[in-house]
Amino acid sequence: MSGTALELFWNSTDVYDLWSWTTESMKPQVARIAHQYRRNIYAAVLGPKGGENEKLVLAKIARGTEEVETLAHEATIYTDDLRHLQGTVIPVFYGLWKTKIGGIDFACMFIEHCTGPTKLSASEFNYLVMVAACKIHQAGITHNDLARSPNHVVLKGENEVRIVDFSGARRHKCRNAIPTLVSGSQAEGHFCIELVKLEQEYGIHSDSDYIVRTAAASRQFWGSYHMDR
Repeated sequence: MSGTALELFWNSTDVYDLWSWTTESMKPQVARIAHQYRRNIYAAVLGPKGGENEKLVLAKIARGTEEVETLAHEATIYTDDLRHLQGTVIPVFYGLWKTKIGGIDFACMFIEHCTGPTKLSASEFNYLVMVAACKIHQAGITHNDLARSPNHVVLKGENEVRIVDFSGARRHKCRNAIPTLVSGSQAEGHFCIELVKLEQEYGIHSDSDYIVRTAAASRQFWGSYHMDR
């Protein structure tokens, strides 16, 4: 295999050698799985071999050919279509590494670890979600799951949000959202289905309390582990 090597410490006894999916040159990396949030989502500590400049990241794991292909698709969205939005409306992407474990395809993607607590009001939160979604659509991508679940919006610091999980994302020629008028009525025409649904959930006339659920999810999943300094 070619590419940058990653030494992945899964636990105290299992260590795996992986190789980068991208061809970008970097120093050999070391990652240590620190805490499990969900079935395939973990907190991890990542840094160059030698122990300098380690950072807390989010690790997304894939096992088997189908899951690995889906994760590679998501990585492509991060590295190609939405590269310019990393660190603003989507997490920073730190790489995708692959190997085989017991003859089964295995991959690990690392992204920015995002957590609150937030000082945003509900209206500020809704506004930032709409801005983030519009920027993603302007880049030619539809998320395909944002309007169905608020779990793909996470808090970042006191006053930012990030859109996550692009496993179902597709390239998209956006027709924009239906403009919502001051009266609450909507203009006529052909518009983007996802943005229309998001406008209904997060728009200026929405009374959505998604920020409450997002903050709770952040505390449960994203905010329960902190890297020792």
